[in-house]
Amino acid sequence: MSSPVASAPSNSPPTYWEGVNRAHWGMYLSDLEYNAIDLAARLAKGPENALEVGCDGGRWAKVLEDQGWAMSCTDIDPRSLEICRCRLKRVSCIEVEPSDTTLPCGDESVSLILCMEVFPVIYQNWFIEESWRILVPGGTLVGVFLNLGSWKGLLHRWRCTLLSRNQWYCRTYLSWRRQVKRTGFRFCSQRGLSWMPFSREADAIVIEPASTDFLVKLANGLCDDRLTRLCIPRDCPLLVAPAMNLQMWSAPPTQRNATQLRADCVVVLGPGRGSQG
Repeated sequence: MSSPVASAPSNSPPTYWEGVNRAHWGMYLSDLEYNAIDLAARLAKGPENALEVGCDGGRWAKVLEDQGWAMSCTDIDPRSLEICRCRLKRVSCIEVEPSDTTLPCGDESVSLILCMEVFPVIYQNWFIEESWRILVPGGTLVGVFLNLGSWKGLLHRWRCTLLSRNQWYCRTYLSWRRQVKRTGFRFCSQRGLSWMPFSREADAIVIEPASTDFLVKLANGLCDDRLTRLCIPRDCPLLVAPAMNLQMWSAPPTQRNATQLRADCVVVLGPGRGSQG
């Protein structure tokens, strides 16, 4: 494939996901999605027929069409389908309903299915069964899944219950994976994503609370765990909020580390004033 990250053509309006793709975290996720699609396309031995479920303007479909794939795209939003028609030359755009439980393709008619961040669909058992029905033998399915069993998923469910909001994390990855395998699929690749700082629109990393140990590692360039491997080789702003008592914060070694972090363009937040816990 020709480009590591798909973007909106200059002559068409960007969709929501293309807008957040410009943030550092959006670029990180889009890069991983591109790699997954690239692998799936190579495993499918295309280019042949492909289906993108929830095309959102067709940014991934455009990447595949440029490689010779014949694209069909579905979405519940007529505006997204209209943008897709303007961008792609040979696309078949199909408007679907949220209540649909079938995919608009014949048996064994496509070699590749994309379901990128269309969470209300990819969770469903009917989608797994329909994907198996329409894929040719040796075809591939690639998608993004929000895992209810993760710490992020448990936190999201707690917050949504507390605030009476709609929940996006609806199923554990283990349960979904078992259903996929029972249908007949074989997993070729799977990869977890880091969701810190927990928002695709985020354009900076915020570490709160930041322990004394973490400040020492950060100030001295020690990459010996997942958090420091994320923060030290970054290409975006980093903010840290130290969490310690007054005596620890005032200690000369801590102050030397804080001075070094500021010299390294890390924003040190606080501490504030008030009673000590």
